[in-house]
Amino acid sequence: MEAIITPNQLSTIRLAHVFPNDSWGGAEIYMVQLADWQKQAGLDVTIWCKEGSPIHQEALKRGLKVLVDPVPLRRFLGKLPSLAHSIRRENFTHLQIHWSGGVMTFAGIKLFCRELKVLYHPHMFIDYRKKDIFHRWAYGQLDQIFAAGECAKQSYLKNLPVKESQLKIVPYGLDLGETANLGEASNSSETVKKDFSKWGLASGKFYAGFLGRIDRQKGVKEFLLAAIPLLKKYPQLHLLVVGEPTRNEKDSLTYQDELKTLIHESGFSERITELGYQKDFRSLLSCLDVLVMPSYQETYSLLIIHAFSLGVPVLSTNDGGTPDLIGKQEERGWLVPPKTVEPLREKLEFLLQHPDEILKKKNGCVTYVHSHHDYHQIILEFY
Repeated sequence: MEAIITPNQLSTIRLAHVFPNDSWGGAEIYMVQLADWQKQAGLDVTIWCKEGSPIHQEALKRGLKVLVDPVPLRRFLGKLPSLAHSIRRENFTHLQIHWSGGVMTFAGIKLFCRELKVLYHPHMFIDYRKKDIFHRWAYGQLDQIFAAGECAKQSYLKNLPVKESQLKIVPYGLDLGETANLGEASNSSETVKKDFSKWGLASGKFYAGFLGRIDRQKGVKEFLLAAIPLLKKYPQLHLLVVGEPTRNEKDSLTYQDELKTLIHESGFSERITELGYQKDFRSLLSCLDVLVMPSYQETYSLLIIHAFSLGVPVLSTNDGGTPDLIGKQEERGWLVPPKTVEPLREKLEFLLQHPDEILKKKNGCVTYVHSHHDYHQIILEFY
């Protein structure tokens, strides 16, 4: 990738990543990680967040500069002067907004801060149109909008009032040094040290697993409905379901109960491992033969990138930004339609019958991550 700025230009940039919410999910985690990498690279970076939020706590833990001046999550015209005051006081040259409502929150800010560069970093797939006059004005003030891949870029062009010149593809980054901690070679798919005993798993089995939020749109039930009938035919098959329900969402708890009932009534609960959130998820991920992610739609899954870095191919769905990761010719995994069971079952059975097909994709997964997602290559691409 061609860099936008040189190291000598770093001193002219004072950047604020803005995300004033109480959540702690993939987008929030990645924003803090990105700011940390940029700080290490010499960029003057601040996280502008809500006081006491998980983002605030993690930023302080990492020794990052923090600003907690109040920012409304939604449009509030009367707040613009105080936002502008904070920006001028901190001498910010760039704002990087990480939630869709922020485009409206800061619409008009350049009336007060004319030299400010306003950047939008969406972490979601846009599949509904926002092309009314007010949105045209607000999005027209953005200097740059970042897309993680080509599919996301096309969704923004279709549904947002933006020009192609405003859009830039910047993939998500990964610290590839983490792979060394699991015994993986730096740029090959040589055998990862799989610590089965740590997770109470037996070696010599075929492990298909889901990792992520226990949420209806993640397609966990479709995974179980597809895989449970195969447990009787293939004694080597073992399933993993790893994650916790989405916080503060009652339906996610209901959904988790539905999954537990399905597992209990399957008659194969001893071959279905259920685990909650795991901080050391990469160690667990390395034990899988295939990661199964039948989400109804993913923007650009960091978990898939982690799986690739460990030489684990992915069975997922052909919606959202996932096809960019799996590849047009399914070089790094396999794609099925979302919200379906039978195609998912057929593909799982094919892999059980042809495990060599998994081995064929391992090298390509690792090589792809090293060539496209090394964080050293992308942290300054935004500016």
